[in-house]
Amino acid sequence: MKRVLLLIIALIFVTTQMASAQAIWRSAKTIQKGSVIAFGEWYLSNLTESYDWTNEEWKDFPDGKTKTVWGFETMFGYGISDRWEAMIHVPVAFKSYEFNDVEKSASGIGDIYFKTRYAVIPFTKEKKHALTLHGALRLPTGDETAEMPMGDGTTDFAFGAIYTKVLSSKFVGHAKINYWLNGS
Repeated sequence: MKRVLLLIIALIFVTTQMASAQAIWRSAKTIQKGSVIAFGEWYLSNLTESYDWTNEEWKDFPDGKTKTVWGFETMFGYGISDRWEAMIHVPVAFKSYEFNDVEKSASGIGDIYFKTRYAVIPFTKEKKHALTLHGALRLPTGDETAEMPMGDGTTDFAFGAIYTKVLSSKFVGHAKINYWLNGS
């Protein structure tokens, strides 16, 4: 039963679309100086129904119409010091839309963003907790004029904090806060 539950959770993570320009996704612990971190995630979103807010119900798209978005999010980072790390995120997406005899599609690189994290209170075995501040800069590198926009054409900023605490030998708690300042 435990394996089935873990498999279901893994499938949910693999098959759901990532939040656009995710700024926090790890604990407050930073990587060591000189270390490299890399991350890749494939996602798929295939919509076949929409929500009717008037009647408060889900309705199938007519005639089997769909909206599909799939892509790959990559991240590369480097430990500048034991407390400070810098990263770059490069999203690649493939989008298609078919509705009311209108077909659209686009593919390419989305808005690239740079992120940095600094451990104000570094994680140690003695303290068993950490506080990390982070910031991000998203640049308008995605084609916002494509048939289905790959980016929004604005420069955006984010900032936030992550607090991690070891609660027991089996549980770790995280408190995260993040705010994006979207350009116009």
